[in-house]
Amino acid sequence: MVIRMFKPGELISRYSNIDSSKGHCVVVDMDEDNYTLYNNSLKCLQRIARVVVDRLYSPVIVVSSEEREVVYELT
Repeated sequence: MVIRMFKPGELISRYSNIDSSKGHCVVVDMDEDNYTLYNNSLKCLQRIARVVVDRLYSPVIVVSSEEREVVYELT
């Protein structure tokens, strides 16, 4: 299992065990124990424990024919 740390401004998505996306969020802020996420589906801010986000969310990656890059969205 890979533990990730996300940066503010990063677009992330929660995935189920069948690899289908369950929703997109933008990391707004982080402190020692929690991330503050903007949930694009619910249109609200949420504080979620870092351990939960690090284990259940993945960065949104755009794959093009030329290169692979991570997409960041600033709010």
